[in-house]
Amino acid sequence: MFFLFFYPLYFHSYILNIYFVSIRINPLILSIIIFRNMIRRFLQSDRLTGNNKNFEYSEKSEEYKRWWKNMITFRI
Repeated sequence: MFFLFFYPLYFHSYILNIYFVSIRINPLILSIIIFRNMIRRFLQSDRLTGNNKNFEYSEKSEEYKRWWKNMITFRI
């Protein structure tokens, strides 16, 4: 009976805890996703060589792409 009386309080604190933890974790997950998308778009575009073509057209951009991938995998 005692447990049943205090059960809604525990349940409410559990929901609040999930809410605050999700507030704390969500910006981290969002920033990771945004950073991955930025790197992916940067590797897919050809801004380093100054051309607006894809990486398939120039050999120099292929070297840059390989270098960036090696750097990213080295960091991780």
